[in-house]
Amino acid sequence: MTTMRRLLLGLLAALLLMVAVLPRTTLAAPAAQSTACLFFTETGGGQGGFSVCDDGQAQFRAAFQQWGLQKVGYPVSRRYSRDGFVTQAFQKAIMQWRQDSNGVVLVNVFDDLHNAGYDQRLLETRQTPTQLPPGWDGAGLTFQQVVQKRQALLSARPALRTAYFASSDPLTFFGLPTSEVKDMGNHYAVRLQRAVLQEWKEDVPWARAGQVTIANGGDISKELGSLPVEALVAEAGPPAPVAGVPPAPAPPASPAPAPPAGPGASVGLPTRLRIPDLGVNAAVESVGQTSSGAMDVPQGVMNVGWYNLGARPGQVGNAVMSGHLDDYKGDAAVFWRLNELQVGDIVMVADANGREYRYEVIDKETYRFDDPVPLNRIFGYSVTSNLNLITCNGTWDRNARNYDKRLVVYTRLVR
Repeated sequence: MTTMRRLLLGLLAALLLMVAVLPRTTLAAPAAQSTACLFFTETGGGQGGFSVCDDGQAQFRAAFQQWGLQKVGYPVSRRYSRDGFVTQAFQKAIMQWRQDSNGVVLVNVFDDLHNAGYDQRLLETRQTPTQLPPGWDGAGLTFQQVVQKRQALLSARPALRTAYFASSDPLTFFGLPTSEVKDMGNHYAVRLQRAVLQEWKEDVPWARAGQVTIANGGDISKELGSLPVEALVAEAGPPAPVAGVPPAPAPPASPAPAPPAGPGASVGLPTRLRIPDLGVNAAVESVGQTSSGAMDVPQGVMNVGWYNLGARPGQVGNAVMSGHLDDYKGDAAVFWRLNELQVGDIVMVADANGREYRYEVIDKETYRFDDPVPLNRIFGYSVTSNLNLITCNGTWDRNARNYDKRLVVYTRLVR
């Protein structure tokens, strides 16, 4: 439905995608750069950012500049070693430096997730079709025949086929289809080696009916926990240039030190939100910005979305999570009962380091859809550790296809 998208557009007009809509966007300027590196803060969670460098280890900056933000997204990790090769994850792709060819290749992200046993979680949380069975291609085919047979699967949905071949190099950026086109309820989906294409039957917060979106392989790998934890620790700042020696942003041998002592010390990425009084026990999706600059929303209607350009729960500042009120059929979603919370009720967030943060509700406000909202209070600077929860509220307007109010629950860390 369009409700959450409109809600969050209204809440935040200056906030890249877990789901990237196909129309092109321009490459954003990096926050800072050194001699051989670009440094981006967009995915640093308010704790720094990630470098993309050319040096003696790998030439990731050159590949990033050649392919562009629209194709690979912002970096979401430091460098790390994968199968003996220097690797770095981006929102939409994972780059790997191959010394044998002296170049960058893109990892078959969804093949790796299949091999690591994530297919069931992908199906349940991301509505990603399972892979074709081994031997599906048959014996004795040439590579070109395999390509033709696999790409023919896309003919089941012309919009998906058009989106696939709209890429300047679909084999490089998408790889081959690894599933048949599947009806997933509110959309059709096809799994590729490096992405998932989704054609929506109904309006949803991130797309109109008939539109095709791309599920981001790098972000999903990060969300599922398949990337090394130490590689996800943001760098405090861009590497300092050294005369004649390009800087190398390889991750440390051991996990990077935790932030300074205080509410933000040893804070990991949020993994679950629990609200005992409401029976909520939800997985946390990491969301950033839509292509229009608004805060994105979670894909799963029973998940919550944590805004990864703000504070993490447990850190000083305003952490923000959004959730759906209901789904496109009108059935209850994760925040269906959020309006029942009262001052003094408890909200808990678990992180990837095994810690749990306990928040107490201090206020809740309902804002009419067309009225201004206190953006600074929700997203702005704070000297305390807060968690603000956002969803729709009020009455469904059939003509506007929107709820007429939005609800924000304000909570503060108590331990």
